[in-house]
Amino acid sequence: MEKLKLEINNKLEVFYDKKNYKSVIQDIREKEKEVLISIPVFDGEYLTLATGTIIEQIYYDNNGNVYQFKSKVLGRTKERNLSLYRLSLPYDIKKIQRRDYVRVNFVKIINYINAKDIENEKYKKALLLDLSGGGMRIKVEEKLEKGEVFFQK
Repeated sequence: MEKLKLEINNKLEVFYDKKNYKSVIQDIREKEKEVLISIPVFDGEYLTLATGTIIEQIYYDNNGNVYQFKSKVLGRTKERNLSLYRLSLPYDIKKIQRRDYVRVNFVKIINYINAKDIENEKYKKALLLDLSGGGMRIKVEEKLEKGEVFFQK
């Protein structure tokens, strides 16, 4: 079982009838073993769920992790003029990777050269922040344009 810590005001997607409805966690009631979420919405359409329905959800935590899990609809409630669904605590929890390549945090100072400066051999310093099979993320002082080519030394 994956470690999952739900937090109030974090985003949640409810997958139902081949659509991803957007919602937000409004309250977590450990004592009652329930989570309150805002009524999920997709393109202005509110999701109507019957008590006892099992729903699949996708949850985004504050550390960039994404989880998939199921909950049972326990009913509806209204608080401070806000309609909410009452859900059971999550079960069948899985951490999901939403990219083709895993991104690895890796901090290192590197030298790079912009393709337009290659004849001058004028290398500059950058901070490498992470790596993946699809590339790397760096922090540089100059502004780079989309599609600009550069090389690492």
